[in-house]
Amino acid sequence: MLLSSLTLYLSDLYCTSIMVYFTTFGQLICKLTSFIEYCTFSMQLQQKTLELKIAELKAQQNEEKLAQEQAQVKLYAEKISQLLETEKNLRLQLAADGEKFQQFQVNTTLALNTIHICQMLCLTSVSRIRV
Repeated sequence: MLLSSLTLYLSDLYCTSIMVYFTTFGQLICKLTSFIEYCTFSMQLQQKTLELKIAELKAQQNEEKLAQEQAQVKLYAEKISQLLETEKNLRLQLAADGEKFQQFQVNTTLALNTIHICQMLCLTSVSRIRV
């Protein structure tokens, strides 16, 4: 009976130990699962933080590029304005030169006509003298 009581006692003690062990193991598994979930969440948070930083850097690059392009557009606009002003001045100069050329042609034609008339008069005078 003592042996059977002892066996029963040891058996109960063993069962209790196993139960404590499994309870502790179950708690450990729960804690480990919680830790894994925390690490996973932490990694996801770090990934999202990095993605946000990348997006911010891209936005900053785009803003800088936009500022450069706006400055380039301003330079192009100034250059176009200068070219248009130059074109206007050249057209005015061309018109003035065209008028001067027309006047030159008129004067040249008059001078040639005068010379031709003089030549005709001289020839007529010379032919009268010979006659």
